Amino acid sequence: MLPKRLRSFIEDADIPLSLADAQTPDMPLVLVNAAFERLTGYLSEEVVGQNCRFLQGNTDQPEARSEVRALLSGRADGQVVLKNYRKNGERFDNLLFLFPIEIGGKLAYFLGSQFEATGEDTLSDSAARGGYLKAHLATLQTDTRILKAQTRRTTSESIAIAARTLVTLSTTRGAR
Repeated sequence: MLPKRLRSFIEDADIPLSLADAQTPDMPLVLVNAAFERLTGYLSEEVVGQNCRFLQGNTDQPEARSEVRALLSGRADGQVVLKNYRKNGERFDNLLFLFPIEIGGKLAYFLGSQFEATGEDTLSDSAARGGYLKAHLATLQTDTRILKAQTRRTTSESIAIAARTLVTLSTTRGAR
C-alpha cells in the first residue's frame, strides 16, 4: 500500500514525477502526477500499469537503457538522458532522475522525475533539482521509519493490554 505522505508528495509536486512498483515484475507505474501528464501528454489512467519505457518508443539508445538498468539493479539513484516521445509523437530529451524508495528496509518503489532537457539547461540546474528531490525523499524515508516504529509500539502495547486482560480474566475466573 502506497504511504499517504508519499502519494501527497507526488500529487502535489509542481515537477513531473512518476512512481514505479519495484516489487512487481517489469516495475509498472503506480502513480504519476499532473506535471507528468502535462510533460508527456499522457493521462494517469493511460500509463498506470505500464513500464515507463513505453515513452522511449522504438528509439535505439542502448547506452542510456544500460544506465537505467544499472541504476535499477543497483538500487541506486542517478540521472540519465533518454530520448522520449510525447503522446502526440513529439520527441524530447528527458533528463530522468531515479531514486529508490525503501519501506520497512525493503526496496518498494522507484521515484522518477522527468525533466525536458534543452540546450539552455545547466548542470547546476540539474544538481539543484536532484538535491531537492533527495532532500524530500530523505524526509519521507524518515517519516516511514517513524510510522513503522509507532506501528510496532502500538502493536506491542496492544499485545501487552491483551495479555493483561487475559491474566485478569483468568485470575478472576480462578477466584470464583
